Amino acid sequence: MAQLLLLHHVRGITAGVRSLANAWRSAGHEVVVPDLLDGRVFDTVPEGVDYARSVGFETISARGEEAAADLSPGFVVLGLSLGAIPAMRVGVGNDAVAAVILAGACLDEDGVGAPWPRSLPLRVLASEGDEDFVMDGDLAAAEALVARGDDVKLRLMPGQEHLFMDAPDPASLAATETLYELVLRWLERIDESLPDEADIEDPVEDDLFL
Repeated sequence: MAQLLLLHHVRGITAGVRSLANAWRSAGHEVVVPDLLDGRVFDTVPEGVDYARSVGFETISARGEEAAADLSPGFVVLGLSLGAIPAMRVGVGNDAVAAVILAGACLDEDGVGAPWPRSLPLRVLASEGDEDFVMDGDLAAAEALVARGDDVKLRLMPGQEHLFMDAPDPASLAATETLYELVLRWLERIDESLPDEADIEDPVEDDLFL
């Protein structure tokens, strides 16, 4: 049983977040979902952003980072939008992390507070029409990390939704299935105690980023 730290987006632990968590649990894995927003769930992104600002993004990030402290070596971190902040900071600050996966967001080195570890796998997924991802610097940050030649991969998927895991349109449902499959493959790899990705050919995982 592999462990996944799921760091939710700015709307809170929504139905879409719960559905993904339960799907990975049903596949036999442990999923830890810390509540970063004091139990609140918001109908819109702006409402969530306003609350997050009132709490403080550093406070919210710290809650996610603290949740990693009790996990066993070899866990995977998934950050959904807002959750990318603590996800990437866990990645640079915790040697026990096996991989970091981001959906809808990516930080540059200033946002993370440290250079990305060259040996740590990072996967970034986003909707190609997501204006937040494209216009707010997340796309540029992801492309810069890919260009460095590290174990970083970016995939832009059809669709326009920022929080595609909570949207019902066909493109968002397909993007959510891709995210589910990608995380599941990493969890299965860890569960089977396979070698690090850098040491083996793995077209099964890589085909999601063609």
